[in-house]
Amino acid sequence: MNNISTPLVDPPRGFKLIRVKQIGKTKNWKVTYSKSEDLSVEHSFQINKKLKDYDINGHRWAIEWSYETAQIYKTEFSVGDKNYIYVGLDTKCDPNYFGSSLVIHHYGEVYGKGSPFFTKHILEDLENQTMTQLCAKEQEHIRVSKEEAQKNGSYSINYTGANRRDVGPAIDVMKVGKEVISAAKDIGLLLYMTKKTHRIKPITPPPPFDKASGNGMHIETSPGLRKIGFSFLKHRGSDNNISLAKIILNELEFDEDSICESGSASDYKYYMVFHKSQDPKHIADLYKRLIDKVWERSKLFSNEPMEHNGALPDEDIKQVANVRITTGKYKIISYKGGNIRIYKDGSKDAESNSKEVLRAVDNEYGLELEDKAWTQTQKAGKAVLKKLNGINIGE
Repeated sequence: MNNISTPLVDPPRGFKLIRVKQIGKTKNWKVTYSKSEDLSVEHSFQINKKLKDYDINGHRWAIEWSYETAQIYKTEFSVGDKNYIYVGLDTKCDPNYFGSSLVIHHYGEVYGKGSPFFTKHILEDLENQTMTQLCAKEQEHIRVSKEEAQKNGSYSINYTGANRRDVGPAIDVMKVGKEVISAAKDIGLLLYMTKKTHRIKPITPPPPFDKASGNGMHIETSPGLRKIGFSFLKHRGSDNNISLAKIILNELEFDEDSICESGSASDYKYYMVFHKSQDPKHIADLYKRLIDKVWERSKLFSNEPMEHNGALPDEDIKQVANVRITTGKYKIISYKGGNIRIYKDGSKDAESNSKEVLRAVDNEYGLELEDKAWTQTQKAGKAVLKKLNGINIGE
């Protein structure tokens, strides 16, 4: 069964999305749009599930597909007197799938691939969610399972790259670093090296990694230049941000087990990959592709604190808007103090990735929010509600 359902299409600046419609019962969809310079003329192109983007004369359209069904599951097994736990995501909802962990594969080869050695529990059934939303949910359940494992003496095997060693010849950081910065400049990316730690960072990173959006989120290399990726200060390391970081690193062709998670829960946490190169041009090109990927999802990263989506009192509600988009019906609520909460129809919990929903509302309702509105979730929510109110949607 083809589990991928509807696409979320994000137009580049200068274009307005009019509609996205399935062509009959085929797997193809027609995207109709107009150019901002002449909104009276409609244009169109076709997409299918193989496409993650579409280019029109150098203007990139981002495409993300939602999944009709998916499951977050927990696999448990015991070896001797030790109990192990693994939490994963399955978009095929296969009852005989127990996880992609190499540890599970190893013990499956030894003790048998399936029950009764492995026990599987479904933690959450999900419908019409994008991969970004699904990964955020998965990350949330992984975090909870690790906390529970510490309390009950079990062992979580949701560690990524934790046992990878920093091997190979040392990199001459000062020499290669300067060459990387020079090579990056040649391809339009401005970088600099920090004086104390010798990390390479972009001079003008995408929001909310920029200074204007607040501190505590960085795109950078490790001090020895062997690794590249993301760092989040403790209050910025939300499930949403971590899942987005991993998705982007995966899209750079690094698999899940290649992502190294390090740092302290009370300080900075790092999510990086070994690039295994000393070629300045190769490192610069990788950095450029990383920055480009972050720009594509800039609107989805959040600089809100980790617990930003907790429940708020009804007496603080200022404005409510009920919307229907591709992934379902949602209620957008604005509270005193500027806080935004979004609830999907039938759910008691606020969405963990408000920006994902706000982005879809912006696109599907043709609100055309300015880029500066996406630096913070509160700004984006306020702008969306203002636009919706202008077209008589909301309370």
